[in-house]
Amino acid sequence: MQSGSLQELQDAVAWLRVQPHPTKIVVAGNHGLLLDPSRDDKATGQTAAEREMIDWRDIVYLENAETTVVCANGWHLCIYGSPLSPRHGNWAFQYPRTQDVWAGTVPEGIDVLITHGPPRAHLDLLKMDCVHMLRELWRSRPRLHVFGRVHEGAGTEWLQSSCAILALRVQRHLADQRNRNTYRPENHRLATSYPVKQEDDEY
Repeated sequence: MQSGSLQELQDAVAWLRVQPHPTKIVVAGNHGLLLDPSRDDKATGQTAAEREMIDWRDIVYLENAETTVVCANGWHLCIYGSPLSPRHGNWAFQYPRTQDVWAGTVPEGIDVLITHGPPRAHLDLLKMDCVHMLRELWRSRPRLHVFGRVHEGAGTEWLQSSCAILALRVQRHLADQRNRNTYRPENHRLATSYPVKQEDDEY
């Protein structure tokens, strides 16, 4: 998306709906202006009304919230998603870089964390990362962290902690075609295998 308009969102949702994946989970980003309630037009209520028109259907949209995916074999995967990222321009879901909005936000027992931006010093060439998010990662210790935002960063990074917790960092690069003011995907999709659990399992 470029401007986060209703049409752009509807087009993105329509594309996601026809994908073959049994479970589709998304978070917004800094271009998701329509999805950010703090940017609503309070005088007319138009923005809030347009947001209600988005038909997510079977797509799970997470905005500082969690969901549990029940896999085909009956195992469960707890996922938390957040659109928040440090301020860079006048966009959506942003906070002052000095403000710690992450402390204590990721619930205990989360398997997968999905955020728009990266934590400090991981797959970020432009230093748009967040040290507060990094501290929350080490506190909550999700087994997998998926994020994007930084166009110049892409790939995976495997981290082994003293508690044998495995984390994956994923970013997708978008090449800026400035002459057309558009973006197009540059990197191949990244996939990983992840061990899921039954509710009564212990790691």
